[in-house]
Amino acid sequence: ARKDLVHCWGILLKQTVGSSHCCVEYIESHPDLLDSLVV
Repeated sequence: ARKDLVHCWGILLKQTVGSSHCCVEYIESHPDLLDSLVV
């Protein structure tokens, strides 16, 4: 299950809207999400 979650995050991180990485900006403003991925 963790492998699937990491795969999904990889896809989300590669998505761009215009010239910005919307998912990266979202994660930067919600660092608790990143913590849950690392744990």
